[in-house]
Amino acid sequence: IYAVNAVKERNIGVRQRQLRKSKKDYHFQRLGGGNNLRNSQERTGTFMMVLSPSQETTPCDSNAMGNGVFSYKNGMLCAHITYNGLKNGDVENRSHIHGPSEIGETYTETILAFYDQTMTDGLPGGNKSRCYDLSEVDDAKGYDEGTVEDWLFDGLLNVNIHTKLCDKGELRGQIILISGDD
Repeated sequence: IYAVNAVKERNIGVRQRQLRKSKKDYHFQRLGGGNNLRNSQERTGTFMMVLSPSQETTPCDSNAMGNGVFSYKNGMLCAHITYNGLKNGDVENRSHIHGPSEIGETYTETILAFYDQTMTDGLPGGNKSRCYDLSEVDDAKGYDEGTVEDWLFDGLLNVNIHTKLCDKGELRGQIILISGDD
């Protein structure tokens, strides 16, 4: 509870600022104005996440749980996630990183996919390890450079495990910075 409250207090207003950020604002911030944005090649961080049904905006009646550890360096986000105990032995039908959203808020975007039924290289099941170049994600999504990185360091990304029983998500976990650049 203390960690959740600390992240909420640290992130007051961050979501609105990030959603309004324009290219002009972004370049101003990179040149030293605005918040403490840094060059992706210099920023590093270790993040953690606890997956639980209670973090869903509409919790599913499930006892499933899981966790994740994430590392960020040189523009690459590497995710290592594990979970078990999906309701009635259900299996995931898709899993994503979503955002931007604070803890307990509805997310607006699917940022990255670990698995969906259309993927040939997806990672179904309870253990996932994959790395992503966040510059490529920004380009593919049409975001300003550094947007997903900023959401990550501001605590505005979460992982969601969707199942047939709980289509909106059986498990959700906020990705929280535990060490590194802030």
